Amino acid sequence: MNNRLITVEGGFNIQSMFIGPFTLSKGECMAIDFPGALDFSIQDTLFRVLTGQQMEPAVTLGGKFVSVKPMISKPFTSLFMRTTAMQFLVANSAYDRALAEAYLNSNSIDPDIDINKLGYNDRLLLSLEVAYSKCKNIIISTSGLDYTGIQNIRNRVITEIENGAIIEITYPDTRGRTRLFDDTSIPQKVVTVVD
Repeated sequence: MNNRLITVEGGFNIQSMFIGPFTLSKGECMAIDFPGALDFSIQDTLFRVLTGQQMEPAVTLGGKFVSVKPMISKPFTSLFMRTTAMQFLVANSAYDRALAEAYLNSNSIDPDIDINKLGYNDRLLLSLEVAYSKCKNIIISTSGLDYTGIQNIRNRVITEIENGAIIEITYPDTRGRTRLFDDTSIPQKVVTVVD
C-alpha cells in the first residue's frame, strides 16, 4: 500500500522560484527552505498547489492537506464586531464549547479575548488548532513567530505528527534559520528552493 501523501516529480516553478522534487508520507516532516525574503504571493501560491486548490502537473496528492494561516488582525473592525477566541474556535473548528474552552485554557488564552487583540503567536496557534480539527496533514509557515511561538507550535505539532504529516515553509532570519524541528528528535526532510 502506498502511503505517500504528496509526490512532486521533477519539481516545479512558482514565478522565479524552483521547488525541487520530493515525497512526503504519513509521520514525516519536511521543510521547504526559501533562500531569502520573498513576496508572500509565492507562499500563497505554494499553499494552493500543495493543498490541491491550484493544479500543478508535477504534484500528485495522495491525501488532503490544510494550510495554516493566522486570522488577520483587524483592530478597526473590532470596534463594530467583536469575535472572541472562543467564538472563533467553535465557529471554525470541529470543537464544541467544552473542548474549545479546555484548549484555550491549556494554552493560557482567555476565551473572552477579542481575537483582534491577540498577538501573532496566539493567532497562528489558534489557526493551527482549527486546521488540526479538520485534518492531520498541514502546511505552515513559521515566519513572524518569536521563539516562544515556535516552541508552542512545535509542542502542538509533536502530538500529531504520527497521525499525519507537516510541511513547514521557512525563511532565513537574523539568527539564520529556525525550523520547527532543528534538533534530531524528529527526522526532517529539507527541500531548498532555488531562485
